[in-house]
Amino acid sequence: MMRRGSKLLAIVLLVGACGARENATDGGGNATSVGASCVPAAELSASFAGFDYHDVTLDEDNAACSGTVCLVNHFQGLTDCPYGQDSNGNPPPPIASGCTVSGTTTPVRPNGTEAGQTINPQCLDRVASLTVYCSCRCADTEGNTDAGASYCTCPAGYACTQVVPATQAGAGAYCILSGTVYDSANVCDYTCNPVLNNCTFQSRD
Repeated sequence: MMRRGSKLLAIVLLVGACGARENATDGGGNATSVGASCVPAAELSASFAGFDYHDVTLDEDNAACSGTVCLVNHFQGLTDCPYGQDSNGNPPPPIASGCTVSGTTTPVRPNGTEAGQTINPQCLDRVASLTVYCSCRCADTEGNTDAGASYCTCPAGYACTQVVPATQAGAGAYCILSGTVYDSANVCDYTCNPVLNNCTFQSRD
């Protein structure tokens, strides 16, 4: 099992080649898609080294989300590769193969200057099923739902929670699974371990 060190908190918005548009919408939309599984656009690139659990990403125009956003809420690694891979692109034993681009057999090869082909494993307390899914903006940064923008109402099992700060595009509260609020002081003490087979259910292949 691995323990991750602390890093500065950053909020990231996917833009450009991966198909997301900076603040193209207000993040509201039809709440019926909230909770639906989505593959973030960044993961469609074989050079993407995975997400960092310090970050939040709003992936707009994701095909799975029916006009809302694919929310990546303090998640680490790749959604389709729970156990990650080492700097040479090899999976941890007894896994037979390394990470591949979602829905394909193309190997993920970040070619990092220092980390090489490393993909970090998912955090055991913040696996993909708990932190990566379709969501919508349910309130502004002040908690208002009548501020002139479009806001959704969170379905049962989801809580309207401040996720993106006022200084970032798409700022405000989003529908997240109840009980999954990010706690920077208590996160990612352990990661998915193939020996324990504790994250097999995370694979979407």
